[in-house]
Amino acid sequence: MKDLFVYKNNSGKVPGEILLRPLKEYGIEPTVVDLGASNGMFLMPKSYASRAHYIGFEPNEEEHDKLVRHETDC
Repeated sequence: MKDLFVYKNNSGKVPGEILLRPLKEYGIEPTVVDLGASNGMFLMPKSYASRAHYIGFEPNEEEHDKLVRHETDC
């Protein structure tokens, strides 16, 4: 699957920069809450992740321990 957030348009900007610009102008930082965060937090496009606050919950103890050790399956 292609990550459309990494392709630059004619202005040289990626969609994340364009879509999130109004939020930045108003000083709003999006918050992403991921329930079952085992790998999802590492799959978020950088153009979005660098502009958002991320909160991840992983109820599976084994997957949680992998996250803590930075050893996910991604």
